[in-house]
Amino acid sequence: MDILITNNPLAVEKFSATHQVKFFDCPFLQVLNIVRDHIHQGHKLLSHPLSGSVKPHETPYKSVVICGHQATLCHLSLTTIENAVALTKNFVPRQIPIEHLADLKMIDCSLLG
Repeated sequence: MDILITNNPLAVEKFSATHQVKFFDCPFLQVLNIVRDHIHQGHKLLSHPLSGSVKPHETPYKSVVICGHQATLCHLSLTTIENAVALTKNFVPRQIPIEHLADLKMIDCSLLG
């Protein structure tokens, strides 16, 4: 079963029937770091860590799907997640109005399919 790594409570609710879900109450960048750690353990990216047109500083939520089984290190997955981490570090986090959070949770889920 694929693994969904997320900080989005709505993603936990929507995808727990089809994915193993690992929820982390942490910022966007930390989700990417957790995904990177899993890739180092032999997991492979199944969704792009910066999918969609929502920039890292425009949302607090991030959900990434990786393969559930471990194999050898996937260099493409590692390069992709490292680039995503580097790019995310270039953005200055901004305060997001509370009234936008529900929409941002839904957008994050919609990017997963």
